[in-house]
Amino acid sequence: MDQTNTKAPHNLNVNTLIIVGVIVLLAVLFMYLQDRQQDRDMQLRRLEARVELLEEWEMGRSWQQYPQQNLPSPTGDRVF
Repeated sequence: MDQTNTKAPHNLNVNTLIIVGVIVLLAVLFMYLQDRQQDRDMQLRRLEARVELLEEWEMGRSWQQYPQQNLPSPTGDRVF
């Protein structure tokens, strides 16, 4: 009746490896998702900067196009 449980340390090692593997997988997944969010934020900032530049360029272009004429501009405002 002298039976020793020799599988207990092996099960403990397997469970520990599974837990460590899950933690590593979650950490990698979190870093991947955070990197994608940062990429989206940077892309949004670049698009906003482009839109601002295009708006400034269009405003400057409309003033050059209608400098001294008393005609309505393309936006409907009168240029004086």
